[in-house]
Amino acid sequence: MAHSHQIKELGQDKRSKLIITPEQRYILKSKQDLNQLQRENLILEFLHKEGIPVNSPLRTQDHSQFTITENTPYCLYTFLEGTTIDLEIISENVSWCERFGIILGSLHSSLSLFPAPLLNFSDIPPLFEGLRERVLKFFQKASGRYNASRILPYLDLVESSFSSFEKVFSRQVIHRDFHLENLLFQGTHKNAQLIAILDFELVTYGIKIFDLCYLVSGVLSAIFDSHNTNFSASWYTILHSMVNGYLQTNIMNENEKKGFWSVLMQIQLFFLLYYHPVDISKAKRAEEIFYWIYEQKDQIERILLKSP
Repeated sequence: MAHSHQIKELGQDKRSKLIITPEQRYILKSKQDLNQLQRENLILEFLHKEGIPVNSPLRTQDHSQFTITENTPYCLYTFLEGTTIDLEIISENVSWCERFGIILGSLHSSLSLFPAPLLNFSDIPPLFEGLRERVLKFFQKASGRYNASRILPYLDLVESSFSSFEKVFSRQVIHRDFHLENLLFQGTHKNAQLIAILDFELVTYGIKIFDLCYLVSGVLSAIFDSHNTNFSASWYTILHSMVNGYLQTNIMNENEKKGFWSVLMQIQLFFLLYYHPVDISKAKRAEEIFYWIYEQKDQIERILLKSP
């Protein structure tokens, strides 16, 4: 008699399904781009051999890591039992922030060993290429909701700062979507064990500090409160701890520390463009944080340059 199984939605992710069988649970995930999928799977296979905890796709009967149905690629993964660490815990525990930095630094050390030419990133533009043009077009369409007259002069200064450091930033294969929700743990919070770094779908070749900037930007977006100045002290502590953790397992040159601010600024523009018009409140929040980071340039640089 055939075993029954269930197929359920997996949260808000419309591209993923949870498949429950009597023996095991799996995640079936559709992929949008075959080239991107093949890059992702090569990276996962490499990181697994390096001892980095990842969740690689299961192989089909013909030993492929994916299958194509109606022109759509699909991958099947084992469902991992685990949890993510919430912001309330890391805000109160500096050691957690340091640990996230250590995890990213170790990941980067392994990714730096992967020969990037094997992945052929020619179809992916550099991270910030065309950002200015996208922002200008954005304000032409949505100028009534945002302060274009204020943000554009800031953008000129950010671009000038970034361009002065960009050529001396370290480059390698990076995760591109490294945030707290993509780190899965098992066990109690105090002794939790990392069981997987998730979602390598956006893996690309770019400036190494992007992943660290993206991580601390995500935390900033979550705790930002313009009506409570106490949040800034918390974020400075988080930033300092994550950077120090990162530097325990990797390195950052002086130019990367000085150019860190300009990358943070541009990431907020990514957030602004991403959230409009789906979530106007989050888009407005990204604009507000853009202005706030601009004013924190000296403090951010001091924190980075104090790090070992």
